[in-house]
Amino acid sequence: MNIVERRSLETDARALSSEVRNLELTYLSMSNSIDLSFSHSMGFRETKAAFSTRKSLGLLPVGGSSTVKIAQNDL
Repeated sequence: MNIVERRSLETDARALSSEVRNLELTYLSMSNSIDLSFSHSMGFRETKAAFSTRKSLGLLPVGGSSTVKIAQNDL
């Protein structure tokens, strides 16, 4: 690669870096303007989270022996 080509690529890289910086600033300024009332006006609504839990699988002794049985998991 020759020197002229390398300098041209460096110039292009600087221009792209500047464009990315400007886009990041635009994104940050737009994201700061989003609030709950704006989201409601766009049709979004709050949801209530529902979580499910499982009982852990345990080992149950069978009778008085050393044999174990895996407990069933209730969902």
